[in-house]
Amino acid sequence: MLRIGPIFDSAKIGLNASTLVALRVDTTRVDEVAQIINQHDNVSHNYQRDNEYNIWFTLTAQNDQELNQTLEQIRQKIDVPKQDVLNLPTRQLFKINVLFQLTTKT
Repeated sequence: MLRIGPIFDSAKIGLNASTLVALRVDTTRVDEVAQIINQHDNVSHNYQRDNEYNIWFTLTAQNDQELNQTLEQIRQKIDVPKQDVLNLPTRQLFKINVLFQLTTKT
């Protein structure tokens, strides 16, 4: 599934914690797991990789406690052991700007 949407400066809207998450799930469950992950509004950049850790996504929250709670809720919903989840918290944020002209000039 492809989705195009805005990416906000998370700190400016009160989301001060973020992480990149890698999951190791059975390949037969990728679509099911992706649907569960996509139920969370604070998840973006959800994608599949051809790797041992085959589902990756970013997660943001107001603080580290909320971030960890949300990640644990996701882990429990998808029913994977803790050792199959890599939590890679953001240490330094890099932003890439892409601007689209949405109106035509007359």
